[in-house]
Amino acid sequence: MNIGAIILAAGSSQRLPGQNKLLLPLKGQPMIMHSLSAARTAGLHPVVTVLGYEAQTLLPLLNDPQIIVVTNDGWVNGMGSSISAGITALPAALSGVAILLADMPLIGAPLLERLAAEFSRQGLDKIIAPCYNKQRGNPVIFPRKYFDELLALDGETGGRKIILRHETEVVLVSVTDSAVLKDCDTRADYSALDGGTGNTLEAE
Repeated sequence: MNIGAIILAAGSSQRLPGQNKLLLPLKGQPMIMHSLSAARTAGLHPVVTVLGYEAQTLLPLLNDPQIIVVTNDGWVNGMGSSISAGITALPAALSGVAILLADMPLIGAPLLERLAAEFSRQGLDKIIAPCYNKQRGNPVIFPRKYFDELLALDGETGGRKIILRHETEVVLVSVTDSAVLKDCDTRADYSALDGGTGNTLEAE
């Protein structure tokens, strides 16, 4: 099993005017670093980070030969274009890719490891997503057979469009942490990031 990661970090923090939320401190480091650390600790490789808004400001934080940095010049077109940009940077041999949002810093390595294990158990060909209180969340692992569809994405819908198109191919993993539903868009969201509880998983 060989699973890569795409970390989406191209947005403009529209609901936090005057700030780039990915630079806000959390547990002693910029927010963007939490997703990177989780992906690497979980053994996802390679880790592709897609930048856009203020790319040159974020770039110095990613000075690591194990991180592939892609700049999406069309980031204003939405998340779909950033996913497509990330897919172009992946090597041919991957079984799948986990797509993470950089503004969901409470997603930890234990959750990623659990999703990866389920991906393997399902034969490397199912879409794997966490589910909290009957709501599907993020991050999501897509098998290689959907890479062409991910590459064709544009606009704001992101991977949701593919998930809806292939609902019978989606396997949900129950979790007990609502962090899989929460991104950080506003000052109130940021204030609520008090460290959380990790990503405690329920047995199936």
